[in-house]
Amino acid sequence: MAGQLRPFTYIVKLAVDGVEEAIVNGGPKTISDASLIIIESSLNRRNVVSRIQLLESKGVRLWDICDPAYYYGQLSQVDLVFINERVRASDIRFRPWE
Repeated sequence: MAGQLRPFTYIVKLAVDGVEEAIVNGGPKTISDASLIIIESSLNRRNVVSRIQLLESKGVRLWDICDPAYYYGQLSQVDLVFINERVRASDIRFRPWE
């Protein structure tokens, strides 16, 4: 197992100016074994809904929206935080959704 990440021991953060979907689709094992995934999403392009749908199809659920960025007084982008469904369903002490 040398060189491999163990499932649920890491977080993936994607902020790569518009190619996040290609990265998600290109690394399905890395995405599906991450405990959390954080993906930057612009609000002026219709990518918030598409990113939520894409990531939920990979076995993660939207958990939080944070890090709002405002440009010219208007909300422009946010970070979408997803939790892995297998982590969410496991017997862990931190369960703010309950």
